[in-house]
Formats: sequence, structure tokens, C-alpha cells
Amino acid sequence: FPEVFPGDVSDVPPEREVEFMIDVVPGTGPISMAPYRMSA
Repeated sequence: FPEVFPGDVSDVPPEREVEFMIDVVPGTGPISMAPYRMSA
């Protein structure tokens, strides 16, 4: 498919700057919750 993909594509993705960050509180762990509530 040479007409679809450009010929100058390298194996390494381009280096990008960080667009967002998640602030993590020191000493906290992951939250364990069921994604959906089960019916009884």
C-alpha cells in the first residue's frame, strides 16, 4: 500500500511533550471497586 503509507516513516514514534498529569498523593494506593453494582 505505498499510496496509503508515506515512505519516510521511522520505527520510533516522535518525542512528544506531556499533555496532562495525574497528581498522586504520597502514601495512597489503588482504589479497589467493582465497576458495576451487582443485583441481588
